[in-house]
Amino acid sequence: MMRRLTALLLCMVLLSAGLTGCTSAKATDLMTGVQPGDRKTSIDVTGPEAAAVTDFAVRLLQNLPSGEENTLLSPVSVLCALAMTENGAKGETLSQMETVFGLDLATLNHYLYAYTKSLPQGDKYQLSLANSIWLRDDAHLTVEPAFLQTNADWYGAGAFKAPFDHSICKEINRWVEDHTNGMIDGVLDKIPAEAMLYLINALAFEAEWQSVYETTQVWQDTFTAQDGTERTVDFLHSKEYRYLSDDKASGFIKYYADNQYAFAALLPDEGVSVSDYVAGFTGEKLHDLLLNCTAEPVYTSIPKFETEYAASLAETLQ
Repeated sequence: MMRRLTALLLCMVLLSAGLTGCTSAKATDLMTGVQPGDRKTSIDVTGPEAAAVTDFAVRLLQNLPSGEENTLLSPVSVLCALAMTENGAKGETLSQMETVFGLDLATLNHYLYAYTKSLPQGDKYQLSLANSIWLRDDAHLTVEPAFLQTNADWYGAGAFKAPFDHSICKEINRWVEDHTNGMIDGVLDKIPAEAMLYLINALAFEAEWQSVYETTQVWQDTFTAQDGTERTVDFLHSKEYRYLSDDKASGFIKYYADNQYAFAALLPDEGVSVSDYVAGFTGEKLHDLLLNCTAEPVYTSIPKFETEYAASLAETLQ
């Protein structure tokens, strides 16, 4: 069984004088009376728009601050939260966002809507994707009905207005927990005084492998980290049949139940660091690499791992 979960919070900060603390109060649902429309789109999720989305994902990874810790990133989460924001943008802000994403706003709305609707669900595999908007209850901040309707139509987003005190942290955390099947139980412990708006995407993926690992396929071995340090860890050993390779790395694809989702792994060649390998990547290169896997046996060993990751994307997006 594999679980993958992310929660992205996009905090919008406006300079506002005289903001004070508020007493605890329940959030007001701004979507009362707002019903998502039945949107139609002709976009093919494997079409040219997919190349732009893949390229954004690669550039996002390349521009994350490099450090000692591992990076866990969901480009889909980032795009959904930023696309909701983009639906409230205009002028130079809108132009810059469209440049960064590689798609105009209308096309991005259509693509992400078609993509999320295409995600398969089954007894042995499930991907949950949910969006919400949280606004500070402040006289200086109003929300246009058209903004709520657009994000309801394309992203199924909920919207709430509340005092940004400690109690709202609990409500936001509860919302994330409810929409990730309890796998993420908290994303906020405090709210800055200058925060005015949160746009949240919660993503949880849980699936059974098509070829499940048996206990006889798990044994300890030595794992060598990038800095040369060694540890003894449990490895999952298997024989797969989708081989990936380019001039600097090799890897494989392992499918989940019913071949509806897949896990792809790449290992840079000896002497090539992960950062150097990623730096030479493009969306087109990644797309072609995954598309052109070859049907040949691959003997694999994956260390069992758990990871948590938190990072600000402010500098990355700049």
